[in-house]
Amino acid sequence: MKRSKLKSEWHSAVCYNSKSMAKVTRETLEELGYTFERERSYKSYSKLMIILPLPKFSYVFQFRISEPAQFIINLYDTNPTHSGELHIIEVHNISSENLKYVQSFLKALTENLPRKPWKFFWSERLRYAIAASEYLRAKKAWREMGVE
Repeated sequence: MKRSKLKSEWHSAVCYNSKSMAKVTRETLEELGYTFERERSYKSYSKLMIILPLPKFSYVFQFRISEPAQFIINLYDTNPTHSGELHIIEVHNISSENLKYVQSFLKALTENLPRKPWKFFWSERLRYAIAASEYLRAKKAWREMGVE
């Protein structure tokens, strides 16, 4: 990620549900030797029903990394439409000091998954929306963090 474009938060759609990603995330953090705590929380989002957006909540798998750098990873699933789930990974509190640790985690995470997290099956795209911006931006989001 270019220093001029450094943001304190990053997120991307992923092709794995949050429960699967939480397991691989925990294993990856342990493999890297990072010190972390897991917490429970909920994430609010909107679901479009007919014309009215309805508030909904998702269970969040949260990892608070304290060593070698401090940042937070959130994994959650949303149902923004009646037919499909959208899986999300977020990293919070990114700074120039911890960027290399966030990047090494994301690189190690993609190596521990059976396929790249931005490579969605057509069935996944069809269930949610074939041209949804989340799918279209996922690969770019990972590339901006130095993961290809």
